[in-house]
Formats: sequence, C-alpha cells, structure tokens
Amino acid sequence: MLPDGPVGEGTCTKCGEYHWFDIYRYCGVILCGDCRYYVRHGRWPNHDRNPGGNGTTAGAIIAAQEAAYHGFRY
Repeated sequence: MLPDGPVGEGTCTKCGEYHWFDIYRYCGVILCGDCRYYVRHGRWPNHDRNPGGNGTTAGAIIAAQEAAYHGFRY
C-alpha cells in the first residue's frame, strides 16, 4: 500500500470530482481536500465565505455549507 500524503492529480473517490491540486491519499483512498477534512473531523471545513451572514445560527450555517459542497453526508 502506498503511504498517505499528497497526490499530483486525480479523482476523489467520495465526491467523484477531478482535481489538479488539493488531492490526497488518505487511508488507502484518494480524497480531495474537503472530503479528507470531512472524513478526519466529521464536518465540512470552514471557509472564509459565510453563507448566511452574522445573524445566522451555527446549525443553519453548517446545513448551508453541506448543501454548497458535496450535498451529502457519510
């Protein structure tokens, strides 16, 4: 088995998107950066864009992030 770490380019096995960068081998599968973060931490990564503004609850922001990214949970 190949070691975990960055891969030059490839297709994420979870979301099926092809990436030229930000793609990794993790636990024997190829994952994009967002899917790898989700598998490791149980939530989608926090990016600098806020889908709802300052008055939105955390649960609504998480739901919007999940819909904006890959639209599914493991």
